[in-house]
Amino acid sequence: MKKFSEIVSAVFSPLLVPTYGMVLAAFLTILRLLPSNLLWTAIGITFVITCLVPVSAIVALYRSGIVKDPGLNERTERFIPYGVVVLCYLGCSFFFYKASAPFWLPMFLPVQL
Repeated sequence: MKKFSEIVSAVFSPLLVPTYGMVLAAFLTILRLLPSNLLWTAIGITFVITCLVPVSAIVALYRSGIVKDPGLNERTERFIPYGVVVLCYLGCSFFFYKASAPFWLPMFLPVQL
């Protein structure tokens, strides 16, 4: 049962929520009329900016000794990693704004904060 709960926790990680949102937006809205390669590129960019960059930052902070546990269990150690996550979400939102995405799409990311 513990393994199941760990898998569910990993699948529904807050770092993956923007990617799930982008997948839903890409295939359940008017965006589905865009070329498939464009949609998958947007999904990939969302994943890199909102998941891989924050995870890389947390790993770098862990290896440098600033963060003692990559799970961020200590409340005092969360400020910098959470700040990185916020900046990544805003950066992804800015990217979609500059890419002339529909107005609601870049606004979708800051709402998730």
